[in-house]
Amino acid sequence: IGLIFFVILSFLNYNIFSSYAYFFYIFIGLLLIAVLLIGVTYKGTTGWLELYGFNFQPVELAKLSLLVILAKLFSNRLPQESELKFILKTGSLTLIYFILVLFQPDFGSAIVLFVIWVSFLIFSRIRKVYLLSLLGIILIGLVIGWFFLFQDYQKARITTFFNPTVDHLGR
Repeated sequence: IGLIFFVILSFLNYNIFSSYAYFFYIFIGLLLIAVLLIGVTYKGTTGWLELYGFNFQPVELAKLSLLVILAKLFSNRLPQESELKFILKTGSLTLIYFILVLFQPDFGSAIVLFVIWVSFLIFSRIRKVYLLSLLGIILIGLVIGWFFLFQDYQKARITTFFNPTVDHLGR
């Protein structure tokens, strides 16, 4: 299915994505809200929508939608626009998706959305003071999350990511 989708998209004019970026963003945002209201729960995550016997995860479309809208905004950024204002604007768009995905809860996909935004910031060459400030906010958020928000299984995943030899199942 992905290969067919790729071939079809390769024949389209990519500017069409820019033209409909806001529409796609809002539509996918509504799908993410629908997941929270009528989504199918699978392995503890309510991240699936069922449509005529076919299940899909709107968060996968959210990743593409976020890429498209951020590409549009970063490519059309005005030189006189304040860097801080621009970071807040693009960060707000990312934060909306991020929070909706966290409520599913799908921490991994939420992190992917966040990394997409941070990657755009890094490659747009914003001033280092803003990147360092963002890094500080991320570190504070991670510490707060570790002690107050993360579930035990999330902590185990993070610990295992950084130290794969740790066996949390006691084997």
